[in-house]
Amino acid sequence: MAEKVDEELIDFLSNRGLTEEQLILVEDDKIDRHVILLMDDDALEKYIPSYGDRISTVAFCKRHTQQGKCEPQSRKKRLVDRLRQKLKLHRGYKPINAESDNEDQTSPAQACRSRKYCNTNAKKDLRRVDMGWLNFDSSCKVFKLVRPKNGGGMRNLSVSRSTSKRDLLQLGKSLFFPNDCSSLGTVDHYQFDLKDYQYNTCEEGCTVGQLYDTTKFKLLRFYLSSVKRDYTSSDNNFNNNSSDFQLSDEGDNTNTSGLPPAFSYHGDENINGDSVLGIESHSMPKSTSSQGNNLIVSSEVDVIHPSVTSGVNAQDTASGCQETAISNDCYNAGIVDLSTDSEVMFGPSSVSTPSQQDDTVLFDGISQSEQDYDMDEMSLLSNIDETIALKVRRGNTMEDMIPAFSDASILTSELMINRVLPNGKDEAGMGTGVLKDTLTEFWGEFTERCMVGDRYKVPFVRHDYSKMKWEAVARVIVKGWQMVRYFPIFIAPAFMEEVLFSTQPVSLTDMFMQYLSEAEQSVISQAMKDYNSVDEDDILDVLNQYQCKKLPKSGNLVEIVEEIANTELIQKPAFIAECWKPILRMNLASEIDHPKLLSLYQQLQPNVFKVQKQIQYREHMSDTENEVARYLKKYIMGLDHEMLKKFLRFCTGFDIMPSDVINVTMVDLEGFARRPVAHTCGNILELPRVYDNFPEFRAEFNAVLNSNVWVMDIA
Repeated sequence: MAEKVDEELIDFLSNRGLTEEQLILVEDDKIDRHVILLMDDDALEKYIPSYGDRISTVAFCKRHTQQGKCEPQSRKKRLVDRLRQKLKLHRGYKPINAESDNEDQTSPAQACRSRKYCNTNAKKDLRRVDMGWLNFDSSCKVFKLVRPKNGGGMRNLSVSRSTSKRDLLQLGKSLFFPNDCSSLGTVDHYQFDLKDYQYNTCEEGCTVGQLYDTTKFKLLRFYLSSVKRDYTSSDNNFNNNSSDFQLSDEGDNTNTSGLPPAFSYHGDENINGDSVLGIESHSMPKSTSSQGNNLIVSSEVDVIHPSVTSGVNAQDTASGCQETAISNDCYNAGIVDLSTDSEVMFGPSSVSTPSQQDDTVLFDGISQSEQDYDMDEMSLLSNIDETIALKVRRGNTMEDMIPAFSDASILTSELMINRVLPNGKDEAGMGTGVLKDTLTEFWGEFTERCMVGDRYKVPFVRHDYSKMKWEAVARVIVKGWQMVRYFPIFIAPAFMEEVLFSTQPVSLTDMFMQYLSEAEQSVISQAMKDYNSVDEDDILDVLNQYQCKKLPKSGNLVEIVEEIANTELIQKPAFIAECWKPILRMNLASEIDHPKLLSLYQQLQPNVFKVQKQIQYREHMSDTENEVARYLKKYIMGLDHEMLKKFLRFCTGFDIMPSDVINVTMVDLEGFARRPVAHTCGNILELPRVYDNFPEFRAEFNAVLNSNVWVMDIA
């Protein structure tokens, strides 16, 4: 390419009237278009004597150099545009101006109005369906949804559109009766039928494709219903092909659907003129008595689709939403929550003997205080297909997370965090980094509002925090450890030892010193070494803050401090410890024993030397990049404890020592765009590769860390 341009240059100079000797001199000295652009006018005069020829030659070289740079870029752009167009057509998108290959002829508005001209998913032969197992209990005369541990559960299948009722029946038998056997008996002992999402018997000859075309649902759900043959033969009134789930004659109110008339899957609809209170299925309230018709629902069943009553959109029932609507009629009827039962019952409860009531707890509706619960907080949590999507507002993380973690099922579900910015818009960032930063923000707010202490803290009892809220905080500890190995090491180790193992250190004095503020610690530690070297009024001022009832002297100060330490670290938060013990011991005691707990406090406690070891640089860096790396090391060594935690949170999302390294890369950022950039999902820190001096580097990094406005804008 260079030889071609030089020939063009020689031709150009020849046309300008340069002599043969001058042209030979240009060729011998290898004066090409790039060299000419680097030469000043005096140097160029040696080869091109005429001033006008020099001006024309420089313009010629500039023009050809720019064309050489732009041509590959333009060609690259054309190839990328062509590839994008092919991808759009491959995915089923058809632009408005499909006949034109030139994007310049299509306006931006037309380009945005691309649309799918066919639904390729609808043409697929395979469709997804869910299938559960409903078994008829002859003692209660109700159908029960068999749970997974008894061989039931909801199964996710892919079947052909032409699959018929007979095929689904056979498929259901093979799923729930492998080798013709199940935990409830063999296939020969049962009569089977297939019911749809409304618990109506499926018609013969109807296929899956026809049902999808008719209902327009995104996902269909079927149930294999089973009734023992000896019961059907003895009861002439029973018909498994009916959609009647209420087989008992007990109770004054008869419901032909077998379900309370106001039970549906739509949170804000008005059912039969009754006012409806929307309550999410994971937080069903509890009481102690029952009357009339009851709805018995197990807390371990993922989604239950009951019959759709009049006034409710049927499509809302099968869309996968888990929000339950309960009217005042349902409160009067009573609700039964099964915490340990293996099945889910639809219809009235006919159990009367104590032995039959061991696994159920009956209660008399919802109290007024529970009805007045903040529904805005409860609506922040939605559980879909065992994945909990939690919407958290920045600045209100604790208020949003505590109601969500009040549900025990969150510990067995996958958690996905979606954060909302102060302006009301959703934050674009998603993934592990968002979860880590959300946990850090939660504990930051929690320590400010619900804990006391300096380096080590303990929670304090608040009149507005019930047992349910303290248990929710314990679940945050468990979930943080399960998902990202986050452990709140700022909680005093003595308190956590009491919670997990009911043990206490031999001496609490050293731990209590880190609980005290810096000024209090200075006074007490010096007095314990030399009592007479400290003003006694200062000692009394510190001890009075903790309601000391003894007069301190040089001989009893150590004993007094030990007693106060036990009061502050163990006795005062004892109620909170009792709330945390069942949850933390059940979920953490098997993973964190006593030695590991103590080692966690050592491993996760950050300091500048540990952070320096966790930072990893690229092997081969330029001199300027090595200079920036030296600035970073110097900057970290000068950070105090609080700024070091901010640095770690900025880089990793955690304010504790991360288990993974922090990868540092150098990027080209200049002007107003120059600043440190972090990617918390991968623990990546991007630094501009050019800084004039260390104070400039320190000032920019401090401005970022002190701003506390770190928006995650990468999904």
